[in-house]
Amino acid sequence: MKKIVIVTQNFPPEAVGGASRIYEMARELQRSSQVEVICSPPTYPFTKFPLSNKIIQHEDLNGIAVHRIWTYQPRKKSPTLLQRIMYYTFHSILSSLYLMRRIRGDTVVIVTNPPPTLLISTLVSRMFRKKTIIDMRDFWIDAAVSLGFIKNKFIISCLKKFEKYCLVNSEIIITNSMYIQKKLSEEHPQKKIKYVPFNVNLVEFRKIQNKIENELVYIGNIGTAQNLTKLIHAVSILVKEWPKIRLEIYGGGDEEDKIRRDIEELKLNQNIFMHKPVSREQIPTILSKSMIGIVPLADNKKLAYAIPTKTFEYLACEIPIIAYGTSDELKRVLSDASAGMLVEGKHDKLAEKIAMLLKDQELMEAYKKNGRAFLMKQNHFAFLEE
Repeated sequence: MKKIVIVTQNFPPEAVGGASRIYEMARELQRSSQVEVICSPPTYPFTKFPLSNKIIQHEDLNGIAVHRIWTYQPRKKSPTLLQRIMYYTFHSILSSLYLMRRIRGDTVVIVTNPPPTLLISTLVSRMFRKKTIIDMRDFWIDAAVSLGFIKNKFIISCLKKFEKYCLVNSEIIITNSMYIQKKLSEEHPQKKIKYVPFNVNLVEFRKIQNKIENELVYIGNIGTAQNLTKLIHAVSILVKEWPKIRLEIYGGGDEEDKIRRDIEELKLNQNIFMHKPVSREQIPTILSKSMIGIVPLADNKKLAYAIPTKTFEYLACEIPIIAYGTSDELKRVLSDASAGMLVEGKHDKLAEKIAMLLKDQELMEAYKKNGRAFLMKQNHFAFLEE
């Protein structure tokens, strides 16, 4: 049986979209291959997990052999640039060294980017002459620069050159965004770039019969790229018509303390409730108690490619979607699925669209049915047999 080794920074129980994507990818690949994952100890959102004191931890997660390789784990919700570099780079180097022990025989190596430092593992894969696949789910460097995480021009230049070198020398590039696929096709052969949408498990992610308790729900990262402040201000308008409206937020991240302050300043403590990150097993139940799922993104043109994994989890659980931001890819998916809308403009426009959907039960029912039907038509990993 063919073995597939996936090298990734994030993996469950981490509450971040990349972890969910890789987990579902591994589950799907299990159908025809032996799958192993090399990842870091649970770390993100920062401070939400205990520090690891072991160089290597082995575990079995639903038949997936998981090897967690030590890395530096930041002790602050919003680490310094140096601390972030240590978190990414230590893991990348140690994981690449460990990869040498795991690629014997008929092995395919999938390396997920971001962060670009993980692409060190592709050098190991090529050294052992193994088929190398790069998962480009993100233009991580551009996004990190536009959000202010990386400012040094020399570092940016080095990262971009290294990323391009690895992409050129890979056999296959996969991406969950048609926007990214189109951009990559400008510099790489189109035939080696494969579109692989997020493969949500439709058996586990489904509508559960529950009493509706919340009008709005958000599950995911609480960071700069999500701009949850816009949502908080939209709710401050909605309470004028719906004094008891409820927004439940599950997750953590750099902006967590700021969002708590926003809620306090706008006196929305009885309307907006923040919770710790939850396991994937809990998500379907939480979504099934809510009327509308929120997919937030910052108004940043560098995020035009973004398609948060929570989008597909919402669709699978038959929950209508209200999204905001400037993502062309997210807008395309919601349009193709006919299961939600992307709102452009300020928080007052967002409040207006949420109110409109809450009042239109017929549209909400159509969105619910359309979303799951759309996912059932998706196709994924046939290219591995090529």
